[in-house]
Amino acid sequence: MATVLEKKFSIDEYLDREFASDRKSEYVDGEVREMTGASRAHNLICWKILGNLLRRLDIERFEAYPSEMRVRAGERGPFYYPDIAIAKVQPKIVRDRGDTLLEPIVVFEVLSPTTEMIDRREKFPNYCGIETLEDYVLVAQDEVRIDHYSRQDDGSWTVVILKDREKSLSLPSVGVELTLAEIYDRVLPLESAP
Repeated sequence: MATVLEKKFSIDEYLDREFASDRKSEYVDGEVREMTGASRAHNLICWKILGNLLRRLDIERFEAYPSEMRVRAGERGPFYYPDIAIAKVQPKIVRDRGDTLLEPIVVFEVLSPTTEMIDRREKFPNYCGIETLEDYVLVAQDEVRIDHYSRQDDGSWTVVILKDREKSLSLPSVGVELTLAEIYDRVLPLESAP
């Protein structure tokens, strides 16, 4: 859950504050949302996705970042900390007051009851404005479900919803495939057989 600070901030004020702070916060239209901790399931899912990505990504071509890498979605923001981002090696980064990734190819967000609507209704449209973004992946933590949004050649987006542990999330943009079984391993109890 994020806490919204009452004061409106300029981008420079936000970045100065962020650079001086040991806590992360996101920035949207002058509002600063302080980030809070995550659940066990959230952390396990992120760890499993990132671990499997690092084993499968072509490290000569791509880099994967955990939630410590800030992403700017648009010329003047907003600024978010996605759970995982993938970019090309030597990505375009703003380094004036800490690192801010400008050109992710894939963004993962692990959903929680308090962030799901923000991830779906606010972040997705903002992330769509990043020209390099090809995949936006929403991962549920309370059920086996992945919503995979992928950019089409004409710029439109399609979604594939995966709910079966035997299915795979395919990310051709970075040449990786992950099974839902490995993402959800030991996160949720296995469904009982009939």
